[in-house]
Amino acid sequence: MILFRKKMTLSPGQRHLAADLQILFLAVLAGFSLVICLEGLIHLYLDKGGGVDFYSAYLVAARHLLNGQSPYTNLPAGPIAAQTYGAYFYPPTFAWFLIPFLCLSQLNATLLWLGLQITLLVTAVWLAAMSAGAKKTLRLVLALIVATLFFVPTYDALGGGNVGIIITLGVALLLWSTLTHPEGHFLPAPLVTALGILKLTPGLLLLPLLVANPRRNLKLAGLTLVLLVGPFFLLNPGSWLDYLRIPFSLITGDGWYFNNLAPTTVFAYYWPAVAGLEPLIRLLTIGGVLILLGASLNLAHRPAGLPAALMTAYVASLLLSGTLWGNYFEALLPGVIITWIWSGKWGRILITVAYLVAWVGFFLTPPLETIGLLMLGLTIIQILRWPKKLQVSDIKSAEGSTSEFFGQRA
Repeated sequence: MILFRKKMTLSPGQRHLAADLQILFLAVLAGFSLVICLEGLIHLYLDKGGGVDFYSAYLVAARHLLNGQSPYTNLPAGPIAAQTYGAYFYPPTFAWFLIPFLCLSQLNATLLWLGLQITLLVTAVWLAAMSAGAKKTLRLVLALIVATLFFVPTYDALGGGNVGIIITLGVALLLWSTLTHPEGHFLPAPLVTALGILKLTPGLLLLPLLVANPRRNLKLAGLTLVLLVGPFFLLNPGSWLDYLRIPFSLITGDGWYFNNLAPTTVFAYYWPAVAGLEPLIRLLTIGGVLILLGASLNLAHRPAGLPAALMTAYVASLLLSGTLWGNYFEALLPGVIITWIWSGKWGRILITVAYLVAWVGFFLTPPLETIGLLMLGLTIIQILRWPKKLQVSDIKSAEGSTSEFFGQRA
């Protein structure tokens, strides 16, 4: 009886062939996903169904501001349904930045916005890979295309023309600045403040920043707030006064939609058998938010724990949203990419299973999509290993010499 089995080793030629086959497999997947994505986006945008948030709400708000009006004039004073067509729910600052798009026709402006979104998304995923010290290879490029285009929220973000990809780039910049500068970087506090102004829930990420360095980050956050609100308040004070009622109106408004992926809504909507458990699901969700926030603040105290703290806080901000659209999950993509690069076999299996569950849910039943996307969010558990890794090696000095996206860890 053979008690021990020798580990099989491959010859250099066999290793070379295996690497070529891996690249070929990734190239087929990348080509397939690119064709499907581009074909879908072309039809969607040419039929004026793509970028609907951009042209029906964002551009209209920018035009109102250009004419000296408030972008919230047409909204009711009471509760507002979360999917009110043409409603602009963001602060006036964002709409001011979109005024240059008014120089173009609606179609050209929307296509330019799509091009800008694709550019921001490419930047975000590449920045995430470089933050983890991945080698710049063809295999990395192909793997990033596959990881991005097989990520269900990507289609919601690109198709709807909303701010999901802006937030994704913001999260990628947060991870880059905290991973490559573990000694501290000025960028996180201003960036989180800007994201919090754009969309309130990412402001939750300020909590771990204030724990990590309260004095500096509070000053930077306050300065950013003044710069992004002050000048635009002076340009149109009435719009800001109107905006103050928007968050409360949305909280009290109707969020009962088939594509609302918030746990309480999606499970009660599609699985009526659990409708009676709605209070319990809501309680569990709030409990999850508190647990994640506690973990985030604990990580912020640790040396080099800020990247994990920020991503954990972002997952908490997702659960805090009463209306949770698919594009909100897009900002998890940079964290998922870094987690994959640093994970072992079981971590990568978990990510792959979560991708598959999300796709099955997308085609069959949204509760499974929520489960799959939250499983991806909980890969943050692996990101809790980041502080240990950062204490062992400096990511910035290791850039270009560590593991490939589908290769072995460094």
